[in-house]
Amino acid sequence: MADVSNKNDGSADDHETLLVTVASDSEAAIIVSLLNSEKIPARRVAKGAGGYLKITMGANLFGEDIYVPKSCYEDARALMGSANLAATAPPLTTEELTTEELTTEEQLKNKKAKVNRQSTRGRRALAILLTPLVLMAILLLLKWIFRT
Repeated sequence: MADVSNKNDGSADDHETLLVTVASDSEAAIIVSLLNSEKIPARRVAKGAGGYLKITMGANLFGEDIYVPKSCYEDARALMGSANLAATAPPLTTEELTTEELTTEEQLKNKKAKVNRQSTRGRRALAILLTPLVLMAILLLLKWIFRT
């Protein structure tokens, strides 16, 4: 009799182990391609509702897990480390942290300035479109009041 207890729910099998979790589809594709080029089988599994979101919206916001066989785990970690794709990055130095914070603050200021420019343009366009309509309404109202 066939074994019906084997579920295919997208989770990793017992003989596979989690190698790394990545944020983007392209990062996962690069890592799986690198592993496969070294004859290490790898499998990508979308986290949470990521698979559904990728189909409906074109992007997976939850990231992906990459699984490899337990027998290949050490080789895969070594390969990722040699390719500078290790899951844990070295801690940032004080100078790097300061530079990164400044970059983030500058990016935030740039985004705010861009939003302000866009909203100013929108207000101007709205004023240009509505001014003739308001003037026509005033003229019609005056015409109606003084029709006698």
